[in-house]
Amino acid sequence: MIVDAFEGKVHVRILPPNEGSRYALESNPNVCIIDLAGDDKPSHTLVQKVKNELGDIPIIVLHIYSSPELIRPLYEMGVSGYLNSEPTRKNLTQAIEKICAGGLWFPAGVDIGK
Repeated sequence: MIVDAFEGKVHVRILPPNEGSRYALESNPNVCIIDLAGDDKPSHTLVQKVKNELGDIPIIVLHIYSSPELIRPLYEMGVSGYLNSEPTRKNLTQAIEKICAGGLWFPAGVDIGK
């Protein structure tokens, strides 16, 4: 459903956390989506692992956080976007498109200094 929404304009591949980076290296995606709710490792560990393995690929994080104090550090780690764990198809699609165009996507009320 999400992949189909881009009609070939953006390479999106959604993978299980334990297999993500290996397949992403092979498929050269435009963006990496990390669902922090699906893992018990600290967020900074997961984000750093992806950055180490995939380089400068834009990262979108999904999680249950709503507090700016918990979301802002993700931006400071180099994450390009943040969405609540169960975004609508429209919100996820908009976030991916904006980030692939070089923008950022964070919830209203989260001051990231931009």
